Formats: sequence, structure tokens, C-alpha cells
Amino acid sequence: MLFNPKTGAIIGIIALGLTIGFFVYQESKPPEVTTQTFAELLKEGNVKKFNELRKDWSGKLEFVGIDLSGMDLTGINLSSVTFTDANFHRIILAESNLEHMTFSGNLEESDLSDAFLSHANLSRTFLRDSNLSGASLAFSNLSNTNLYHVNFSGTILSKANLSGADLRHSNFEGSLLYDADLTNADLRHAYNLPIILDKAKERGAIVD
Repeated sequence: MLFNPKTGAIIGIIALGLTIGFFVYQESKPPEVTTQTFAELLKEGNVKKFNELRKDWSGKLEFVGIDLSGMDLTGINLSSVTFTDANFHRIILAESNLEHMTFSGNLEESDLSDAFLSHANLSRTFLRDSNLSGASLAFSNLSNTNLYHVNFSGTILSKANLSGADLRHSNFEGSLLYDADLTNADLRHAYNLPIILDKAKERGAIVD
């Protein structure tokens, strides 16, 4: 069969078109989203993009040793996220969704005002000198947590586990502690406490 120049030219054009299309597709294809993507967004303080990507993210988010000290992450969605050995010193997480979040590390002098922390696991975390005013901590695990000089004004702590927690010099003005577990908690010099001291004493809490 004789070679037809016209047919060859057409085939060449088609092949060129397919090649160009492939590279255009590769360039326009959005980058793969990974846990590292979320880590970088946290470090950049890009709350909007972080929350947008989480809407379509079906996997778990676990971060080890991440340093977000001093960051303003107001309004971020960290629900069900796990942080291990993290540094959140002086972080701002006001009005954020931290439901079911698991955290270990440093949260000292942080701002968690009006944050949603229901069912969060913050056991053995350092939260001293932090602002938790107006936050919802119902059903949360704060056992053996350092909560020295924390502002709990207007905080919901109903059914929270505060057993063994250091609550000295903390402010409980207007807080709700219905059925909270204060077994062996240290409440010395805590002020504006609701009328729960008798029950707390029965469970071994240390009070003035």
C-alpha cells in the first residue's frame, strides 16, 4: 500500500493534538491533597482554604509535633483531628469547631473563647492561663489536665471529665458544671464556683 502524504499529515496533527491536550490536562489538574497540604495551610494560617478542603476530605487528619504557637486560626474546623506533641502556645482558636478533637501537647495561654469542644479529648494537656470563656466543653475529657488560672466564665462543662485536673485560681463565673466529674480535682483558690463543692468534696476534690 502506497503511503498517502495527506493521511500521514492528518495522523500527525491528531497525534500532536493529543500530546498537547495531555500536557494541558496535566498542568490544569489540581494538585493532590494530602495531610501535608493541610499542615502547610495550618502553618500559613489559611483558615478559609483549610475549611474548604476539609469539606471534600474523607480521610483522617493526624499531625505529630506540629508547631502552631502564636497562630490566629479563628473559626477553623478541627473536628476529629488528632494532634500529638503539638505546640499551640498562645494560639487563637476562638469560635472554632474542635468537636471530637484529640490533643496532646502545649495549649498554654491560648484563646479558645466561644470554641466548640464537645467530646474533645484534651487529657493531660497544658492549658494554664488560657481563655475558655463561652466555650462548650460538654462531655469533653479534661482529666489530669493543667487548667491553672483558666477563664471558664460562661463555659459549658456539663458531664465533662475533670478528674485529677489542676483548677487552682480558675474563674468559673456563670459556668455550667452539671454532672461534671471533679474526682480528685484541685479547686483551691478557684472562684465563682457554682454550688457543687459538697459533691466535689465527696469525690476527693481539694477545695479551700
